[in-house]
Amino acid sequence: MGVREVTFEEYDACFRARGCRHWPWSPSGTRGQLPVTDVSWRDADEYTQWLSCVTGSPYRLPAESEWREVASPEATRLKRSAAAGQPLAANCRGCGGSWDGRASAPAGSFTPSELGLYDLIGNVWQWMADCRDIAGHGSECRKRSVGGGAFTTRRSVALTLPRAALTAGTRDRNIGFRVVRDLETTAPVARASCEAEGTP
Repeated sequence: MGVREVTFEEYDACFRARGCRHWPWSPSGTRGQLPVTDVSWRDADEYTQWLSCVTGSPYRLPAESEWREVASPEATRLKRSAAAGQPLAANCRGCGGSWDGRASAPAGSFTPSELGLYDLIGNVWQWMADCRDIAGHGSECRKRSVGGGAFTTRRSVALTLPRAALTAGTRDRNIGFRVVRDLETTAPVARASCEAEGTP
């Protein structure tokens, strides 16, 4: 699981290499280490394909079950802080940080979870791999999962590990993503197949 959310800097590298076709808009005009936003599920999936080709390792978006497994202990930790009247090590509305309700924070600005992961809860919603197309699976899934809440999400909601279903083409200033790398059981990505698909 990615330690941090994918940043503008990382996504911009994909765009400049022509692996990603969309240039995401930044609300503040700042990019760099802010989590990339204004990206759809399709944009995020395109990034994972490019990253797989560049590194030779298979990357993808996390399944919701995988994300919840690592986020649940973090929600428990933050609930303890809330019960003790302490600011939460997260970016949400009412969490107690300087970005609350105003903007996303640079990736990794808060204390990591016990598993060493940053910003599992709040900051920006994160795209998941799961299909949430209630009309049934067709040739292309129309709705995908997002989870975790964002800087605009109320603390009481963020701590419940919220999720939603959005159309795969949705782009918003508070939706980003993180990636997962498959390990030993998956064969490396063949460079030739990447070139055949037109990915740099």
